[in-house]
Amino acid sequence: MDFLIAELLAGFGDGHEVLRSLLRLAFAIVCGAVIGYERERMGKSAGLRTHILVAAGSGLAVIVAEEVEMGQDGVSRVIQGLVTGIGFLGAGAILKRHHLHDIRGLTTAAGIWMTSAIGITAGLGRFGTALAATVLTWCVLSLLHRMEGRGDDVERTAPTAAALEKERSMNKPMNEKLPVTDPAKRKPQDSHVEDLIDESGEESFPASDPPAVSPEKKPTEKPPSHNGRPG
Repeated sequence: MDFLIAELLAGFGDGHEVLRSLLRLAFAIVCGAVIGYERERMGKSAGLRTHILVAAGSGLAVIVAEEVEMGQDGVSRVIQGLVTGIGFLGAGAILKRHHLHDIRGLTTAAGIWMTSAIGITAGLGRFGTALAATVLTWCVLSLLHRMEGRGDDVERTAPTAAALEKERSMNKPMNEKLPVTDPAKRKPQDSHVEDLIDESGEESFPASDPPAVSPEKKPTEKPPSHNGRPG
């Protein structure tokens, strides 16, 4: 029993070390919450909880690496692994829509990657650098979004409208694409008219359309009259 208690106390470490780790982890969570709240307010899929978890996880990884005394090389390898892993996580938020000719989710992926970098900075105890990076990231996501929307309205709308028009034309039925011609308004071709008139100037008719001939009426014979009596 004494061994278990001693092992638990050894795992917690001294009070100063625990307080330092908690402070770094809490600062990383606050920085991630600031960025996540802005994304949540904009209605993005990666919102408050996602950014808090990314910042806390990144900060915790480097805190543990320092606590186990991995050295500078070990902490550097941990940071490299975090940067690569968060890149794959952000790639899942990117969506390319071929029919609209645009890509969605790039800013969300970049925000997740930046949140991880801020969490790493806070985990290393660089509170000033982490705070400055958080403020700059918030300004980029909040203020530059409005400027980008004003400048790129025409460029973004043109390909989208063209793509929508192309999609509508492809979805039309075949009978709407084919022109409808009234048979009464069709004009005979010159070659067809020449075939109907021969050299003598008389009209000739093709074999498929012979002239209509009315049958001759035979004279009807009157029956003999029976007025006279036989002799």
